[in-house]
Amino acid sequence: MNRTDSELFFEGIALFNSGKYYECHDLMEYLWGHGEDELRNLYKGILHLAVALYHFRNHNLKGAASLLESGIHLLGEYPPLTAGVDITLLLSNADTFLRQIRKGDLELCRTFDIIREVEK
Repeated sequence: MNRTDSELFFEGIALFNSGKYYECHDLMEYLWGHGEDELRNLYKGILHLAVALYHFRNHNLKGAASLLESGIHLLGEYPPLTAGVDITLLLSNADTFLRQIRKGDLELCRTFDIIREVEK
């Protein structure tokens, strides 16, 4: 049985939300290369956020900040609700996380809510 892009996407979100950032990266990378054209930057933006959090977890703050910036930029082109994702909330959380890294408030970064699925 072949899974749809939507099913793979929501699996990626579940991986992201459970802290399995590397696995999320793999799935989003597949979708970025093979998924729907109009959602490619959505997949790439979430991929960047996943890798950013992976870098953060491994104490690579410079890499985390750089990928948060690029992820925010890519996701900023989408409407507030896209493909079942609250883009406004996601961008707000990513921006807060980035500001906390820049300020050195690393303890607060652990409370980052990543993605909220609003519809399927």
